[in-house]
Amino acid sequence: MGNLNGNYMRTLPAKEGAILCAKGRYGWHRLVSEPRITHPLIRTREGLIKVSWNEAFNHIKESLTNEGSATTVIGAGHLTNEEAYLIARLAHEGLDTDLLTIEELSGKGVRLPSRAITSTDAIATADLILVLGPRSPYEGFVLDLKVRAAQRAGTTVVSIQGRLEDADIVIDDRDPRLIIEQLTEPAENRTRDGLASLREHIALAKYPLLVIEERMISQETAHAILSLVTNKPSYKIALLRGLANLGGLMQLGFRAGNKSSSDQFSRCFVFGANPGKDPIYASKLEQANLVVAMTHMQNETTNYADVVLPMSLPVECQGHLTDSNNKTRALLSDLSSPIHKENWKIIVELGS
Repeated sequence: MGNLNGNYMRTLPAKEGAILCAKGRYGWHRLVSEPRITHPLIRTREGLIKVSWNEAFNHIKESLTNEGSATTVIGAGHLTNEEAYLIARLAHEGLDTDLLTIEELSGKGVRLPSRAITSTDAIATADLILVLGPRSPYEGFVLDLKVRAAQRAGTTVVSIQGRLEDADIVIDDRDPRLIIEQLTEPAENRTRDGLASLREHIALAKYPLLVIEERMISQETAHAILSLVTNKPSYKIALLRGLANLGGLMQLGFRAGNKSSSDQFSRCFVFGANPGKDPIYASKLEQANLVVAMTHMQNETTNYADVVLPMSLPVECQGHLTDSNNKTRALLSDLSSPIHKENWKIIVELGS
């Protein structure tokens, strides 16, 4: 990201000649258009009011006097490894809780096995690519360039509601879940389903690859994919993550899945996430004795928060993320944050 005196100016691709994804092209709007939370806030009868850091921390401390109260901690998928480590320590040592969860993708309850997930670099070496929809019209732009390059090099490309009209095989009139389920059926159970040509390509493929978007794929399709990669380990998945640092958070003890929505708690600490957008979780927040939200802007969760702490955006932070290949990547930024404390310092002070 290009900046002038720490202020955002433009976004450039990391490699010369590369093309930005949708978030790179349009994500800057969030930096300059949304009103930011820059000071601690405490809820009063008049609503949320600005207070000092000491007032905010003291208010939290006074609200933690009830021993035995169940506490849950929710982290956003974009937290850095350093932030997640400190939050995990805060949960275990300061709040005496093991309820560490990662924010939910709406309606997504299936986690695909990490051994089957690979990076999008695998597109170049796959001999069969199945692009599964639905897909975002924006996220797929750069990905489609890679898929088409592989196709020109001889890879067979199959689009199943994948928005690729020039694929070798295009199936737009059937649900991707049904196609995947039919492909995993034993030969004796197959009917005349019109998939003979696709099965021939699959039989010849040594390096088959599924391309999906985590935020777009249905839960039913995800279940079918899970069954496929479990029964046929040769299949790999090029997954566009819905949560940037899912792997890093899980390594540090956060859990994923839909269990968090069933947790019973009286105190909730939220870091960068917005569980209040889920009506079921919103009702739990409303009934909680204490809700502390650390976030960069007001959202559905801050509507229920007793204390709101400001937070810098990921593009304003230094730190590390863990990618889908379990490799640690540095997160560097020259952008200035309107928050005078770094995220990790706020978490440390909260813990102390």
